[in-house]
Amino acid sequence: MPEQRDVRVIGGVFALEARASTPSPPDLLAGGPLMLCSGRAALAAVLATLAPRRVWLPAFVCESVVDVVVPSALRFYGVGASLTELDVADVLPGDAVLVVDYFGWPAPAGLVGQLRGAGAIVIEDACHALLTSGVGAAADWWIASPRKFLGVPDGGLLGPPSPSVDADAGGPPGAWWLEALNACVGRRAFEHGAPDRSWFEAYGRAEAAVPVAPHAMSELTRLVLSEGIDAPAIAAARRRNYACLHQLIGDLGLMGPLADGVVPLGFPICHDERDRLRSALFEEQVFPPVHWPVPDAVPQRFVAERRLAASVMTVPCDQRYDESDMRRVAELIRAVR
Repeated sequence: MPEQRDVRVIGGVFALEARASTPSPPDLLAGGPLMLCSGRAALAAVLATLAPRRVWLPAFVCESVVDVVVPSALRFYGVGASLTELDVADVLPGDAVLVVDYFGWPAPAGLVGQLRGAGAIVIEDACHALLTSGVGAAADWWIASPRKFLGVPDGGLLGPPSPSVDADAGGPPGAWWLEALNACVGRRAFEHGAPDRSWFEAYGRAEAAVPVAPHAMSELTRLVLSEGIDAPAIAAARRRNYACLHQLIGDLGLMGPLADGVVPLGFPICHDERDRLRSALFEEQVFPPVHWPVPDAVPQRFVAERRLAASVMTVPCDQRYDESDMRRVAELIRAVR
């Protein structure tokens, strides 16, 4: 008989959170942000309120963000291969500019100040930076997505709170929310030994249909955020795991060593044969996502961003794992190289 291996699954859907022994919510909740069903809904709500003539997005961005913007208003600016070579020279007063906290690193404060000084409206996309210190302090608006960090079926945050934003008091659409909840519950059962992996397909279906309408966040997600997590412990675990990967495969890393206060989404690496490497990792039950394929709407002139998108993937380093998991993943990556 073939050898049976007990290999821990790295990556994929978060399991539904259990109540923390010492609950400590994310700092972003302190200001009382608007709680919506998704990050996309939060972005759509603020753009509907502002109705800007032009909306600038970075050329390295998720297609779900592009889909929220009215095509006639859509513009792109460059960020380069390092995500720091920002070109916003054509931005005019009254334009809305989305700046992204890539992989947990805050957008350059100097850029935000420059844009606001020029009369632009700055929206900080903190979906990768839920637990990073200082998020949203310099921008006019910020959005965040707890689903990228925690085992919750829905959730998007919009700050600062504003009565001008039109939000639906009703919760998420029932059928969609149950699909998302089933994925979280199924992953939790899988982690406790259940062989059923249908949670992964449920997650894919839910992810493909994330609501953009400004439905309110579910009560379950509100309770998990306020009572179910220990944010400092999660932040410390992510930073610890990132530091381990940086020590072992830092030569492949995109973002470099951790800056103070940064809580990473994952450990992004660049590899010339990214797809071959991912396939090999999949065989070992390691599932690094790609952030992101370049949307079709991004003009061809953004060559550096397209090259980055073809080589980058994000190695999971979240709170579900420990040093032994990170060492195993690093060894697998080295073996494929």
